[in-house]
Amino acid sequence: MKTSISVPPTLRFGVFELDPRAGELRKKGMKIRLQGQPVDILAMLLQRPGEIITREELQKKLWPADTFVDFGQGLNNAMKRLRAALDDDSESPRFIETLRRRGYRFIGPLQGRRTLRPKAMDSLVVLPFVNESGDPDADYLGQGIAESIINTLSQIRKLRVVPCATTFHFKGPEANPQAVATALNVRAVLTGRVLQRGESLIISAELIDTATESQLWGTRYGRKMADIFDVQEEIASEISEKLRLHLTREDKEQIAKRPTQSPEAYQFYLRGCFHLRKWTPEGVRRCLEYCRQALEIDPAYALVQALMSRVYLVMGVFGFTRPGDAFARAKSAALKALEIDRALAEAHAALGCVLLYFEWDWLGAEEQFRQALEISPNSSHLHIELANWFGDMGRFEEMVAEAQIAVQLDPLSANAILTLGAGFYECRRDAEAAEQLQKALELNPDFFWAAYFLAFLYSAQGRHKEALSLLASAPDIPITRAYMALSFARGGHREKALEIAHELERQPRRDFVGYVLSAVHGLLGEEDEALTILEELFEERLGAIVFLNHGKHDPLRGSPRFQDLLRRIGLPQVPQQG
Repeated sequence: MKTSISVPPTLRFGVFELDPRAGELRKKGMKIRLQGQPVDILAMLLQRPGEIITREELQKKLWPADTFVDFGQGLNNAMKRLRAALDDDSESPRFIETLRRRGYRFIGPLQGRRTLRPKAMDSLVVLPFVNESGDPDADYLGQGIAESIINTLSQIRKLRVVPCATTFHFKGPEANPQAVATALNVRAVLTGRVLQRGESLIISAELIDTATESQLWGTRYGRKMADIFDVQEEIASEISEKLRLHLTREDKEQIAKRPTQSPEAYQFYLRGCFHLRKWTPEGVRRCLEYCRQALEIDPAYALVQALMSRVYLVMGVFGFTRPGDAFARAKSAALKALEIDRALAEAHAALGCVLLYFEWDWLGAEEQFRQALEISPNSSHLHIELANWFGDMGRFEEMVAEAQIAVQLDPLSANAILTLGAGFYECRRDAEAAEQLQKALELNPDFFWAAYFLAFLYSAQGRHKEALSLLASAPDIPITRAYMALSFARGGHREKALEIAHELERQPRRDFVGYVLSAVHGLLGEEDEALTILEELFEERLGAIVFLNHGKHDPLRGSPRFQDLLRRIGLPQVPQQG
């Protein structure tokens, strides 16, 4: 059957030319034995280059209702014959692109006509690979593979890749790619499954264009665990190709870059990341142990050194161990990571945190954070670090601006939203602060830091019952009780605040709790008690001392002792706010 489409006498593409009226296809002038429906399909595609020709259109024109054949089988056979004639491959097409369940599109150069090649897709979410082993302890592998692909592709400046903190909200086999793409405002979604049996590894992956609801690429690997890096590199390369990204030499080098040659060390690293994301003392301890095991195998594993530095930072800031010891080890690990790989953003960020929270080298810390962002500008986490630095310097409008970038990059990150809420609070924009803090809690009801900040804000607004309800939902640990005392103090409940504070002060350890208790005494007008605690924290060089420019300590800001403490730490003087 011939089409009645009006087209030029000859259509040329590559080494081929088609005369649609005669139904003849030639290659380098030689006629190819092809006729019927494959030629008619090619004519339709060439008439509308760059556009989708749907299966429905093809059926209507080439398989009318009175044709008693299996349309699906007939179309597949016709496309196979056409691709064979064009030396084209459905997996890596030069001329005809398949859009699963939708139709086909001509993407090759068409002589004398401007071919509208689809634009490159600039946004992607990589969902955690589903663990098909049935063993929850193996969840680390699926999350780790996704995180590694995310970290690699995040280095491509033209591509916005949703960070792990957000993608892990959608883990599990029930995650709907279309719904995820809509929620995160992205075009492409990578899903995958992983099954490990001893040293055997089965990984499947599928890249979906949610705008057309079509599969861009999909495959299944049966490999050994030793081949995990090859698989991840191949997946990253396929994604960049299918999204039509024009990679620079540096982009290609980044995709091919391997953090270690040891699959065993890599597994320990993935386990460490998995447990650190739990943000519990036990999770921190297990992460540290896995880091040590990885470094026993590969001491030059820069990513592990950077992860170790981060673990020690958490331990130092929140008093899990003596701050001096923790920060010294954090600095050593960060410097080792940078010695191995100067282009490792995580190591620059870790060193920046050491300079900020322990050495009080404000300019040095800013330089490290900005170097990290130069390497990885689309990292929400790094923008959070810089936002917190602005907050410590008392530059709260800049803190808000940087936190807004972090939220834009990672709209479902509770940590980014918390940082933005804290920035709004410091700018005395209470309604906006409450909105963001509530959003952070809705995203992660177990994120008790958001509950602490929001309870403090509620108490100032006279919403004391709501504040206590929030704190009651947090773990019953000293830091929760310290924030409860702070909320009582902020709400004008002096006796209750002091009762809790004195109970905590009888405990021998002074860590982040001490920083909060100093604010309690300050709010209650007990300046000497507040400053005595801060002097002790100064001597211990506790990381939380750098937060003194934040609003909790506003009642002390006019004190000469407080101003002298700021001077000795080197923090800028921030005017007292009402």
